[in-house]
Amino acid sequence: MTALGSLHQLLHDTNHRLADIFSRQESLAEALVTISSRQDSFAEALDTLASRLDTGAAARRGVVLGAPCRADTECGDLRPDAECGADGQCRCAEGLQEVVAGRCLPYPRLSESCRRDADCLGAVADSTCTDGVCSCRWGLVVDAGACRKPRLSEPCKLSDHCDSQNAMCDNDFHCSCLFGYWNDGNITCRPYPRLAESCNSTAECEVLTTNATCVKGKCACPKGFWERRNDACSPGAGYGERCDQEAECFVTSARFECEYIRGICQCAATGKNSGYSGMKFRIGNSSSCQDGIIEIFDTRNYFWRPYTVCGDLTDTDAQVLCRSWGFPHGGTISQRHAIPGSGHADRKISCSGSEETVDDCRLYTPDYCFSSETQPTSAEVSCAD
Repeated sequence: MTALGSLHQLLHDTNHRLADIFSRQESLAEALVTISSRQDSFAEALDTLASRLDTGAAARRGVVLGAPCRADTECGDLRPDAECGADGQCRCAEGLQEVVAGRCLPYPRLSESCRRDADCLGAVADSTCTDGVCSCRWGLVVDAGACRKPRLSEPCKLSDHCDSQNAMCDNDFHCSCLFGYWNDGNITCRPYPRLAESCNSTAECEVLTTNATCVKGKCACPKGFWERRNDACSPGAGYGERCDQEAECFVTSARFECEYIRGICQCAATGKNSGYSGMKFRIGNSSSCQDGIIEIFDTRNYFWRPYTVCGDLTDTDAQVLCRSWGFPHGGTISQRHAIPGSGHADRKISCSGSEETVDDCRLYTPDYCFSSETQPTSAEVSCAD
């Protein structure tokens, strides 16, 4: 082989080796690209893992607060101090508040440090943050870690602060009951009873009703007193004393009534006030209303005067009259007094004895007294129980 041929062979071999080197370089470059791709995937996997780790750590740190949720478990599984709020977001559980860095801490209670009123109100109603410390609102008192209005007998500042109805803050700055109400065991103010209302003692009745007494658990006027109004028991009026109402006389004696013409207590009358007879009878000038002169109401002249008869009133007539006044027995009194006049007497009554009242007896026209009976006389009776 010539020198030139050897040279050509050398060049051919060199080119072949260079081609082989270039081919291997390309394979190496492809391998490097594959390695790089795998490194990228691995880095992404590491990032995903780190992100998940960061999410778990963030959840433990409180970043989960504010995240969307549908049930408490979605928040509580990540952290026990969280719950799902009504707005569909995770929040601190009941009784806890979110502070710096997503931490959930209990609301401060009374005497504990605070930043604003809302801090205190989260744990204690009617509390406020004053000078950096939780305390009760002005006028309220502390009771077992809570704030409440003062009860009866407790210190107060204003009447509105007192817890009981019908209570006030008195001059000694203590809650007490208003006038007309009494303190029932420092719990409530109950109204003092009026007449006919339930009572425990006479002292309770006397607060609103003068002279009242507690009888069988009810406020009432005592014997001899009458109910003038619902706030007073007034003493009854005696025979011949001034009166305004029937009750004034009746409480003194069931046989009294108030004569409305003169306004004085007299014996109760019986009989018709108008109609055919137009006659009313009573015993006059007798505080016992049991015996004395019979009086008749003069409807023409509008006053009471003695009832006059010619001769004697029979015992039967007297018995029916007494029965009309509520006495089971009665009779006439023989002693009579002449009544000066023209000789005319009043309409004569005639009873059989079986009548319930004098209204059922017969009535005659006015008598005229003849002969020895020139003057009519007053009729008198004596009644007995």
